[in-house]
Amino acid sequence: MAHFDETGIRVESKTWWLHTACTSTLTAYLAHPVRGSGAMDEFGILPTFRGAAVHDGWRPYDYYGLTHARCNAHHLRELVALEKLNKAVHKARDAGRSAIPRRFRSH
Repeated sequence: MAHFDETGIRVESKTWWLHTACTSTLTAYLAHPVRGSGAMDEFGILPTFRGAAVHDGWRPYDYYGLTHARCNAHHLRELVALEKLNKAVHKARDAGRSAIPRRFRSH
């Protein structure tokens, strides 16, 4: 099992992406100007990895024939957002409205 992630960093005033691959004993890093599968391919770990890949569910991870597992921190974040949405739906319904506030529609 390995954990994979990417996060934005600044390199010479531009946004780059720090790609990481971690096991319980090793961590690999690659700074790259691209976030997607092109950078992941260049990193060279995901194309040959055969274990369970724990990640945030970002779509480019699906391009690799892996066993996938979602990161629990992301599950929790999504559950909190769903709880807020659920409360907004109930509040709108109780107020007789037919729609929830716009800020909840993109979640």
